[in-house]
Amino acid sequence: MLKSKKMLLTTLLGLLVLIWGIQGMANSPAKITVYMGPIPLAQKLEAAFEAEHGDVLTVVSGPWCRRVRAEMEAGDIKADVLYGADLSIYLLLWGVGQLLPYSSPEATAIKPEFRAEGPFTLANGRYAAIVYNKRFVSPEEAPKGWNDLLDSKWKGKVVMGDPLLCSAAFAIVCGLVQSHGFDWDYIRALRKNEVMLANNAGKVAEVVASGEAWVGICVHDAALRMIKKAEKQGLEPVLGIVWPKEGAIPIPRPAAIVWDEERSEEDTTLAKAFLDFVLSPEGQRIAAKYGFIPVRADVPTPAGIPKRIRAIPIDWDWISKHDRILRDKWQAVMAGN
Repeated sequence: MLKSKKMLLTTLLGLLVLIWGIQGMANSPAKITVYMGPIPLAQKLEAAFEAEHGDVLTVVSGPWCRRVRAEMEAGDIKADVLYGADLSIYLLLWGVGQLLPYSSPEATAIKPEFRAEGPFTLANGRYAAIVYNKRFVSPEEAPKGWNDLLDSKWKGKVVMGDPLLCSAAFAIVCGLVQSHGFDWDYIRALRKNEVMLANNAGKVAEVVASGEAWVGICVHDAALRMIKKAEKQGLEPVLGIVWPKEGAIPIPRPAAIVWDEERSEEDTTLAKAFLDFVLSPEGQRIAAKYGFIPVRADVPTPAGIPKRIRAIPIDWDWISKHDRILRDKWQAVMAGN
């Protein structure tokens, strides 16, 4: 009899633990993982969003595109939201059904030139331009266009991001290839001129500012941040920006929710709220402080960016469809083949 009572008590305790566990899961706060960058912007957005929603974000920055590619191949993308990088990774994910369609109410304020078709939203404008070190290069001597970088006087003095390590650098290389007739002669000429490679397209600004390179192919926001930092400190900026005469290379930065049928309704609602925040006036103003061009008409463009930017048209669909081929071709060309 005593043994039966003990067994009954053990069973009841087990049921109580199970019930408490289920209630705990039901009452647990929503939490999502966001892949976004660059790091300073990601930290600021995280702090601003969590000031209202609490500790609900796990943020992954750095070269997250490589992580997404590896996770996609493994069949398990860990992110709930993606924000940043270039358009090709979103087209790639869209093509395999890995993005959740969502139309944010904030999207109605997006300027026509930033509206996109697909289960993602363009959240910022970004361009690749030419930067130069004003200690070594005068504004008159600075390259005026992409072809000027092939001049022998810049041999060993040009730097660009490594497209195998950085999505923006990959977009830049593909843009240069497209703008020069879809062949690789321009990249071969850069190699012959002993172009240097930085870890990413943003790092180019630091390499040029250090004097290790005199000119570089750089995302405009990284250079603009360094210029504004110097001005804030009362210093003469060492970097100058040239908007190439042939046209800058546009690298739109989308935001999207990853498809996950196992994600809870609460987490999906939170993911949508974060996307709304990114597109809101506050989210856009934060990004603009870091040099990115807002997609909303009611948020001003950062100082230092021309009102009208001549841009090279980019075929992003071609890039996404030839992703692996383009990466292999880069390696072959840089190896001298």
